[in-house]
Amino acid sequence: AEKEGLNKNVFVKLAKIINLFSKTYPEKKIIIRLHPSNSSTKLISKMVKDSDNIEYHFANEKTLKSSFESCKVAFFVYGTSLVTDALDYGSIPLILNCKSHMDFKDLGNKKIVFVFNDLEKLIFFGQKVVNHKNFYKNWSKRCLKFLKKYYN
Repeated sequence: AEKEGLNKNVFVKLAKIINLFSKTYPEKKIIIRLHPSNSSTKLISKMVKDSDNIEYHFANEKTLKSSFESCKVAFFVYGTSLVTDALDYGSIPLILNCKSHMDFKDLGNKKIVFVFNDLEKLIFFGQKVVNHKNFYKNWSKRCLKFLKKYYN
């Protein structure tokens, strides 16, 4: 985990999100894709409860595209360029702003990326996103409109 520059507290928060969403939404698949070094995977797997709806995606086995295309919401413990990959492949980025390498203020203002300084607020908002079917549809329209401008 040190290779990623994250402390154990970040993984405790991430495990809390995973365990809560796994229990609350047993019918939803939860994909865990961590740093390619896999040191963080060993750490998080000790904190995450075993469940049929949790799947680990490893960088040497699955592409980013296959991971992001199969989920509607992506939780990040901090913002990196992977957030833009999530957008490209249609996954709503929710970022717990522990230590961000990028500024997402503009994308946040456009309601394309959502950044939270507080774990409980991120969890509450994540549940809102999962529970409201129209949220994804409306977000998708905003995101496509933005990406068209960005890529043209």
